[in-house]
Amino acid sequence: MRPPYARLALFISLFVTVTSNQLWPSAFETWKANDQVAAAASKVAHFAEAEKLRLANEKLAETFPQKDVRLPRTIFDLAQVYRAEGKYSDALPLYERAMQTYFNLAMWPPASIPSQP
Repeated sequence: MRPPYARLALFISLFVTVTSNQLWPSAFETWKANDQVAAAASKVAHFAEAEKLRLANEKLAETFPQKDVRLPRTIFDLAQVYRAEGKYSDALPLYERAMQTYFNLAMWPPASIPSQP
């Protein structure tokens, strides 16, 4: 039979493992949740909230693997928010950066935009 402190240590390690996955979502889960809320905010013209979430997602996406497509998508989506707000001088460099990032990923045009014949 195990000593009582061994059971306690096992219980604590299992508890920490299970709850840490639920309490602290991964960066990928956070990015996805931010993306969904930002899209909903944009649809109802809450651009300040959408901008804040897109900027947070940009920082997250910069930590993802180099070939991850979420960075150019996030940059493009942020440009869309700026365009909707009429901040064209802020939007243009982001559109250009998103396009260049897609080129660097060898994914231009992005799959969601049909290519021209």
